[in-house]
Amino acid sequence: MSFTTDLTNSIRVSEPGMTLAELRSVHPDMARRTAQRLIAKLIASGRVAARGEGQTPHLAAAVY
Repeated sequence: MSFTTDLTNSIRVSEPGMTLAELRSVHPDMARRTAQRLIAKLIASGRVAARGEGQTPHLAAAVY
């Protein structure tokens, strides 16, 4: 699986959503900057939604 798919699946199964730190604890082999870049792409594509403001928004799977 690709890192993008891994991140999307982790976010999707987490009911309240996840922060970047929580995602990195689940995927410790992924660099922080890589995770940030992939999350930005997922948000831009509408597959993931960011809830909250500031440094630690929660990421949740977009509802279709």
